[in-house]
Amino acid sequence: MKKIIITFCLIFFISGCGVLKTIANFQKLQFKIDSASDLTLGGIDISNITKLEQFSAVHVAALYKIVYDQKVPLSFTLNVAAKNPNDGSTGTPPSDITLKSLPFTLYIDESEYLTANIKQPVVVPGEADVTIIPIQVDIDLWEWVKGNNFNNTIKPILALGGVEGITSHIKLLTKPVIGTPIGDIQYPGDITVVDYKFN
Repeated sequence: MKKIIITFCLIFFISGCGVLKTIANFQKLQFKIDSASDLTLGGIDISNITKLEQFSAVHVAALYKIVYDQKVPLSFTLNVAAKNPNDGSTGTPPSDITLKSLPFTLYIDESEYLTANIKQPVVVPGEADVTIIPIQVDIDLWEWVKGNNFNNTIKPILALGGVEGITSHIKLLTKPVIGTPIGDIQYPGDITVVDYKFN
């Protein structure tokens, strides 16, 4: 009986150490802005537009209307890449991580535009290269870009560079919450997510 108890204690200890090692890796989940897509301004696709001359006369008229109404709605999908370090290379078996929450503040050129969160948990597989998390962004830029004329209001938005350039102007400040075998864990402090490297 004594041998059985000792054996169970050893198994519990060894498995417990494995869990703790895996949990330590859970805290290393990394993020990076991967890309943007479906960029629209007032419902007009501006994904590949960087200057006013590229708009049709109909679209220019529509843009004049939104400026006149003092509403400049910009919408796009921000694709955030999540990297899971639990791929088996650290001595522990590959394991998935559930991203329970990603509360973030979005900045464009250091100006705060939006505070939001993902709508539902996301599973980040341990054996995947990266997992893309699409985040829908809908913001009204009027208070930030209103100028004394039409050109001064619209041009700063086009200067963001469409879907190819806008991500270089964006950063996210976030404190993720992840699920682990012992419960949810929140990162100890804010991390900054940008497009040129994983945090």
